[in-house]
Amino acid sequence: MAGRRERFLPRTLFARSLLIIVTPLILLQIVSTWIFYERHWHIIMKRLAAGVAGEIGLVIDAMDRFPGAEAQGALLVLLAERTDLRATIAPGAILPNRPQPEPRGGLDTLLARELTNRVRRPFQFDTTTFEDEIVIKVQLKESVLHVVTPRRRLFSSTTTFWALWMVGTSMILFAVAGLFMRNQIRPIRRLAEAADAYGKGREARDPKLAGASEVRRATVAFRRMRERIRRQIDQRTEMLAGVSHDLRTPLARMKVALALLLFMRNQIRPIRRLAEAADAYGKGREARDPKLAGASEVRRATVAFRRMRERIRRQIDQRTEMLAGVSHDLRTPLARMKVALALLPENDDARGLQADIVEMEAMLEAYLAFARGEGGEAAVETDLGELIEDVVTGARRAGGSIDLRIASAPKIPVQATAIRRCLVNLIDNAMRYGNQVWIACREQGEWFEIGIDDDGPGVPATDRETVFRPFYRRDRPQGGKPGGIGLGLSIARDVVQSHGGDIRLGSSPEGGLGVRVRLPL
Repeated sequence: MAGRRERFLPRTLFARSLLIIVTPLILLQIVSTWIFYERHWHIIMKRLAAGVAGEIGLVIDAMDRFPGAEAQGALLVLLAERTDLRATIAPGAILPNRPQPEPRGGLDTLLARELTNRVRRPFQFDTTTFEDEIVIKVQLKESVLHVVTPRRRLFSSTTTFWALWMVGTSMILFAVAGLFMRNQIRPIRRLAEAADAYGKGREARDPKLAGASEVRRATVAFRRMRERIRRQIDQRTEMLAGVSHDLRTPLARMKVALALLLFMRNQIRPIRRLAEAADAYGKGREARDPKLAGASEVRRATVAFRRMRERIRRQIDQRTEMLAGVSHDLRTPLARMKVALALLPENDDARGLQADIVEMEAMLEAYLAFARGEGGEAAVETDLGELIEDVVTGARRAGGSIDLRIASAPKIPVQATAIRRCLVNLIDNAMRYGNQVWIACREQGEWFEIGIDDDGPGVPATDRETVFRPFYRRDRPQGGKPGGIGLGLSIARDVVQSHGGDIRLGSSPEGGLGVRVRLPL
């Protein structure tokens, strides 16, 4: 039913908007015309016809009271002077014995009715022979009265003015509505063109922030989406450079190259459902494809969004398959090396090679965890309070001294495994550089905030952005735990941003590093 209705609707949003405006106006014109005809024009015509018929009836009654030819002539002269009626008498004439022709319109009907009511004598009239005059004949006792009246006596000039006024005001309203709707549709068209161009891999200027609030929301979401994709591409580029540097030496003997795919996700939000679908997908939540409906500009934006999401899914699947192959290809030689080392006599060289193998296994696990990023896992309704308590319990078993305070914790759709990995990395980082860790959680407005503080040496303000770069390693504190390979904070930020949140570093009230994680509710 909806598809059949779509075939009869205009394709563009501009044409549909004009149709919404024009249709009520046309209906209003029809209703106004009917009311005018029934309540104004019809009544005025009836009264004008009654006036003419009444004047004729008055003259006939006066002629009956004053039957003399001289008196009747004076009456006819007085009638011509005081009214627009011109009358003559045909003595001895008799009206033809034929019926009055059928009325040809409202005027004939009204005039016949009023002459019948007010003259009460046989009559005939002609409204078609003369263009500007109407001839009325009335049968008297011994003569026929001929009356000629101007046609304007039976018409109202307001009809013409009313018609011109209705048509003129309607045209002005149509013009104003067309200009207004064109200005409202222009931002939607620009957004659709920018989304379509970017979905096809072409560089396009940012669409101007203009139009209604829904269009502004879609424009802002599109800008954020494109900036996020660019940031992810830059981050993956830095990671590949680090992989090349850190893996070349230990993996040169196995002659294996690790390549990671770059992916780019295009999300487009035009008018309400498209904006909501893109916003949900931008926060890592699964959403149904927006329905392909509406004007051509919205359809183009929707098609571009669907193609973009399918492309991202395909890239994630390809990257996952590649990582599985890399894991299989690298673990097998490492396992053979471990078996071979176990058969060698224990000495410093063997222990050094064993340490290299353990380091390569740890690096491989970190690379795989970082490259997995957002992909694959579906978002499920998760109690963040229980998830945080579970992670803290595991950290305490590992020897961490942690003070946990949860003021409130919501249930929201998240990728639970990814959030757990993020929290584990942040807490391990705090335990590595500090002796005591404080964790506080609360809901603040539209965000859920997690604060992680330690009493370690902290991070200088100039380095707080640098530590998020892949493979960046801070100096290990004296007496601290061994450092990682520099991917913990990168993975944490990638997970948080994939959920539409952010992560910031600052100074802790306890003297060390303060980490603030915010996730949208």
